[in-house]
Amino acid sequence: MPVSQLLLITGSFCSFLGFVLLAGGKVNPSLLGLTSCSWGYWTLLAGFHVVTLLYTVGIGRLLQGNQQGCIKWTPRTATIISVAGFASGLLGVLLLVGAGLVMGPLLLRYNVHPQVASSTALFCVFIGALSGAIQYWIVGALNMEYSLYLDCVAALAAVIGVRVVNWAVRKWGRPSLVVLLLASVIAVSLVLVPVYDGIQIYESVNSGTFEAGFNSIC
Repeated sequence: MPVSQLLLITGSFCSFLGFVLLAGGKVNPSLLGLTSCSWGYWTLLAGFHVVTLLYTVGIGRLLQGNQQGCIKWTPRTATIISVAGFASGLLGVLLLVGAGLVMGPLLLRYNVHPQVASSTALFCVFIGALSGAIQYWIVGALNMEYSLYLDCVAALAAVIGVRVVNWAVRKWGRPSLVVLLLASVIAVSLVLVPVYDGIQIYESVNSGTFEAGFNSIC
């Protein structure tokens, strides 16, 4: 990866880390002494979004000026992929849907090699999951014991999965296996997610603990 692209990615993540530390939460108060929903908080939030937008535009122009890989970068392509990246991050944090379910099919649509699409989507999942975990930790909604246990299991599964897929592709010479695996994961998720949520709603209704609605944003 070119140094310029690595610096842009690192700078973008550092700006996010700086924002969550300055904004604070229930467990870790703001370094600036800001309170939730105050004018200072909303100003900081707006500034963070402006910086993030500038990083996105900068990376998009860098890719358009350095045409490499399978994707032909145009303003339209950069906009579509940026919106998809935003959607994948939003769904990942709110609904626990992996970014691979959004970015994987999109990259395949642009004729990216299946293994490259898979690794790129995995990197998106890593950045999104790390950002979400830090945000949840700041506001006091992260169970560290559960997280450490699941992180170890997920890391082991990722290593095994990559090795098995690479072995299968080398043996049969068909990168399309990655596409079939991605389609299988999406199909299974399409069935399991609503079934699991439906069971939870049913149990909460029977126990009298079901609550519908939204809490205050503050």
